[in-house]
Amino acid sequence: MTTSTVLRRGNTGKAGNKGLFDGHIRTGDEVTLDGLTDKAFQKQFTAEFAPAGIDTSSTFDVDGADVEMDFAVYAEGTSYFATSGDDSAEVFIYEGRLSSPQASIAAALREKQMEHLRALKKRLPAEQHAAVDVEIDAVTARQPLIADDWFPEEPITLASDAVDQRFLYGDKPFSPPEGAESMFVSDKKVFYDTHLHSGYLAEIVVGEDEPDPENEEQTARFRGLADAVLTKENVEKVQDHIKKTYGLLFDDSDEWGTPLMVRAEVPVKKGGRMATLEWANEQIADGFDRFKQDVENEVLQEEIADLLGYERDQDDINHFIPKPASEL
Repeated sequence: MTTSTVLRRGNTGKAGNKGLFDGHIRTGDEVTLDGLTDKAFQKQFTAEFAPAGIDTSSTFDVDGADVEMDFAVYAEGTSYFATSGDDSAEVFIYEGRLSSPQASIAAALREKQMEHLRALKKRLPAEQHAAVDVEIDAVTARQPLIADDWFPEEPITLASDAVDQRFLYGDKPFSPPEGAESMFVSDKKVFYDTHLHSGYLAEIVVGEDEPDPENEEQTARFRGLADAVLTKENVEKVQDHIKKTYGLLFDDSDEWGTPLMVRAEVPVKKGGRMATLEWANEQIADGFDRFKQDVENEVLQEEIADLLGYERDQDDINHFIPKPASEL
């Protein structure tokens, strides 16, 4: 209930006009703001301040069924809620996030449908379980690929909604996992990458820091020593190690001064199901995180040195020297 005290239309304010304080207790439908009832004003406000680029249609299709959706806008983001039959779902998407409300609501409703089927299976005799499993598989096939830690109140981001977009670590719309510097979404794959500085391998095999490029004589000597060891075969050993240890791909451009790239690729569709970016991140997050930690802790540096026949110099543990022939 609201008491109309100061709401007046224009400067009229005459007795009997809408909004005049007369001691009457008015409902939200009666109180007017610029000619709109309170409820109508709220609806107009929500529509005008809906997140940019988001379809705010009240009805959309989920697996052939019409679902009614509504939303409310807050300072931190937007809450979307919908009903389908006896089921309802709600997700909150923070301001500036790329997540799709329709896809998120649809995924939540499918999860509830599968919960019903799993509960039904427990009540049915064993001979009917196979039929229920077929229904569960059918719903699962329509569900996007979602991260294992997803729960129905959490939004999802379809890879198909981010095609041709690049995201850097920490970006607000979406972020690759820690250890990956950037990600790019194509219509076929999600590409992730980070890098090692151009002299990373060379410093291991030469046993000294890369010289200043302006010192041409020292630079030529350093690069000559490195090229003699970093043969195609030895670089492939490093590639195999990084692939087996972290599940990541290592690229050596063979061009001095160019960063050494470490990357990963995840398909945007698998088994006929569309991928979410959350699921794609999950596939490579552990590998990038361990890679980052091992680089920072010089674990990877030691492993590569051992792989190529080098060991730490006891007089200078920051550098490596060739192992004695008897240890090779």
